Amino acid sequence: MFANLQGRYYKIDITNLTSVQVGPTVAAYENNDGASCPFAIFENVAISGNVFYDVNGLTDNIVNGTGTNGGGTLSVVLWDIDEGKILDIASVEPDGTYILAAAPGKNYNIILTSEPGTLGSTTPPSVVLPAGWSVTGQKVGSGTGSDGEPSGILSNVVIGNDDVSSVNFGISQQPESHDSVLPIDGPPVPNQNIPLTGLIKGSDAEDFPDGDPNGEDWTGRSIVITSLPTNGFALYYNNNPITDLGENGYRIDNFDPSQLTLQLVDPVSGVDVTSFTYSVIDATGLQDPTPATVSVQFSEALPVIFGAISAFFENNNLTIEWEVLKEENNSHFIVELSSDGVHFKQIGKVSSKAIGGNSDIPLTYTFSKSINPVVLGLSFLTFLVGGILCRRKRWIASLLICFGCIGILYSCSKSDLDKLNKDSSKYFVRIAQVDKDGTTTYSKTITVIKK
Repeated sequence: MFANLQGRYYKIDITNLTSVQVGPTVAAYENNDGASCPFAIFENVAISGNVFYDVNGLTDNIVNGTGTNGGGTLSVVLWDIDEGKILDIASVEPDGTYILAAAPGKNYNIILTSEPGTLGSTTPPSVVLPAGWSVTGQKVGSGTGSDGEPSGILSNVVIGNDDVSSVNFGISQQPESHDSVLPIDGPPVPNQNIPLTGLIKGSDAEDFPDGDPNGEDWTGRSIVITSLPTNGFALYYNNNPITDLGENGYRIDNFDPSQLTLQLVDPVSGVDVTSFTYSVIDATGLQDPTPATVSVQFSEALPVIFGAISAFFENNNLTIEWEVLKEENNSHFIVELSSDGVHFKQIGKVSSKAIGGNSDIPLTYTFSKSINPVVLGLSFLTFLVGGILCRRKRWIASLLICFGCIGILYSCSKSDLDKLNKDSSKYFVRIAQVDKDGTTTYSKTITVIKK
């Protein structure tokens, strides 16, 4: 209450019937005393500042910009740390200015929010901004630097007997990530690179004020992968797999769209789609809080799902075994061999065991081929001799060619055999699955084991 003749405010404890002076002594006023609002401030110290539309955030190391009230719903709240209550609330004006009244000699938190609560509340408000806005910084003073990470709270501000100005906040509109779809004709092919160029796009009111409503290319900017691809696919950047998102996602700065690719590494029965999510980051450092989805949609499901595959070489014989978990419209398999894992040559063909080329149960296949150079040489000799008999007039020349070819064949075959028998050399095998319409998909490539 206020004792007019003394010019003093007193706080009355009605339980103990005691009083204590609060605030300084002021000029006396007439004779009648009076009760005051329990939240009244007895000697005002003004706290004033601005809310800035800070389009470049802290990239210039300053909380500045054009004044704004975020669409008319922003307030600044004075939280009394010592007493644990809301002491004052000020609405932010259209030009971004505000003024709070504080009692001197106390510590305060100054909070920017669109949900300020009520005076005297013992629950501090949360920092809640209008939809599409985020805090870019806060600072007491107009110089360079900031008061910590952008949070919307100026903590432990000590107020003396003098007014405090330039208690400033920076806000900016959040960027928006755009959904995209990549249609692909045919089924997914295991271990095949799928470029994702042109699928990562974003919009931002500050960076692209007159931008394409469908999103702008985000080359050279920053993005965050927020979820990994579904259905057995893996995402790669600069040929490196993205496997660990951590707590905040997988961030890519100076983003190069040509380096982002997708591969089917763990085939799933009947898969015809995969997707992952990402968020763009604007020039202020703000990240879109609502990630967008990239979907890759295939016109056909994976016709054959390969299981385990093995290949071994023993006693001049190459044996390949593979399992197929599911078949759909399958015609046959082609067995391919390579000495470098890149260039493959067909060495055999195996028909599908599935009735009608369709099976929902696992089926196993085996293919064997002799790589004995003598056998190969004799087979080629038989072919040449047949040619000689059909060309009796040139039998001498043909016979010479025959022996020359046999020598070359034997030498090459023996060379290949020797390579396959050396521990230091490798051969590679893969299985090509051929659909009834001629569509071909491949298994993973494996190394031949020498026994």
